[in-house]
Amino acid sequence: MASSWKKGPYNEKVVQIQPVHKPSLKLDDRKKEELPKRWVVWAITSDGKYFGNERVWVRTVEDNSDKLPLRLRSLLVKAFFEKLVGQEIEFDKYRDECYQECYSAIEAKLPEDLLLDKFTRIYTWCEKNHPEWLENDLELLRKKKNQVVATTKKKNADALAERRRKALKLAFAEGVNPKWGDKQWQARHAGRLYVLQRGTKYNPSDGVIPVEEDFHLVPDRVILVRRI
Repeated sequence: MASSWKKGPYNEKVVQIQPVHKPSLKLDDRKKEELPKRWVVWAITSDGKYFGNERVWVRTVEDNSDKLPLRLRSLLVKAFFEKLVGQEIEFDKYRDECYQECYSAIEAKLPEDLLLDKFTRIYTWCEKNHPEWLENDLELLRKKKNQVVATTKKKNADALAERRRKALKLAFAEGVNPKWGDKQWQARHAGRLYVLQRGTKYNPSDGVIPVEEDFHLVPDRVILVRRI
C-alpha cells in the first residue's frame, strides 16, 4: 500500500494560533549579541493529511512595548494572527544556527499584512483596523477567550465522562508486588490480573472504579491500568 507521506513543502489548514512569550537571550557574550524579548507565533494545523496535529512557526515578533500587561499583549498578538485560522498555510522544515529544526511557514506565501515584526506595529494596525479590540482593556478579546476556555472545558468534561462510561470497571483489593514486595492494588477479571498504577490513590470504600490499560506486564495475563 502506498504511503501518504510526501516530501515538503506541505499545505495544511490552520486551526489555532499559539503565541509563546520568550525573554531576552544572549547568544554570544563576547559579541554581545542578544535576542530581545519576543513573541514566537505558532500555527497549529490538523488536516491530518500528512501529520495530524502539527506546530508550524509563523513569525517572531519583537515585544518592544509594555503598553499593555503581558496577558493582554498575548491576546492582541493572537487575535492579529488569527486571520490565518481556516486558511491553508504552506510550510517546510528548516533550521539555522540559532534555532532547532522545525516546520516553518514559507514567508513569501504568507499574507503581506501579517509580516509585521514588532508589537508596536501590530498595536498600530489594530488601532486602525480593529479599534474595538482595544476598548476597555481588550474586553472583546477577553470575553472571546473566556468563551473558548468554557467551551473547551465542557468538551473535555464530556469526553472524560464518555471515557469513564465505556471503560472497564473494577474493584481492587490489596496485594503484594512479587518483584519488589511492596503493596499494590489489584483485581482479577476474566482470567487476567489488573494492577493499579503505582502512586494511584485508591481506598476499598471507592469500590468499582473506571480504568484504562497502560501496558501488559505479562502479555494478556498481567495488565497495568490507570484510574480515569
